[in-house]
Amino acid sequence: MMYMLYGLVVCGGKSTRMGTDKSLLNYHGKPQREHLFEMLSSICEETYLSCNREQYPTIHPQYNPLQDDEDLGDIGPMAGVLTAFRRFPAVSFLVVGCDYPSLHTQDLQDLVSAYWEVGHSVAYYNSEAQTVEPLLAVYHARIADHLINNFKTERYSLRSVLEEVSANKLLPFSPERLKSIDTSAEYRAWKDR
Repeated sequence: MMYMLYGLVVCGGKSTRMGTDKSLLNYHGKPQREHLFEMLSSICEETYLSCNREQYPTIHPQYNPLQDDEDLGDIGPMAGVLTAFRRFPAVSFLVVGCDYPSLHTQDLQDLVSAYWEVGHSVAYYNSEAQTVEPLLAVYHARIADHLINNFKTERYSLRSVLEEVSANKLLPFSPERLKSIDTSAEYRAWKDR
């Protein structure tokens, strides 16, 4: 059974290494979270910005802010994905983090095409690190229970969830476009390119 596909831009992180909110960085003439929201909106039936309590009042309602459920605590991106599944239990989610400024719409379309083809969770695979990218993935609606069980047993890694459910791995057309920018030095270097 195939489910509706919603987009989820994850921007509720602490951005400790960057030193500032990564979702507000301007790579394309607007905050990265708004840029990604527009990209996902062109592909998904609905799109939401996953955010923390501090960010929520700063996000215009047109971007569908979805504040992490308070009872989930400070568990990283899993809080955003779990909150989304709680609100929309019969929906799959295309989940994208704010760390990927070189990401193209085509990269997301390729991910969605792979999801529709296999009917299962799918994530981009980083062959250099030999791991899946949990914030460049489609989470199938059927894995909601798995997420909940991991949360209950204090296992908060989305990467582990994708590995445990044997998510399909997709090699990117251009690995460079999926490079994560995590520090202020990397941000400056990207802007100077």
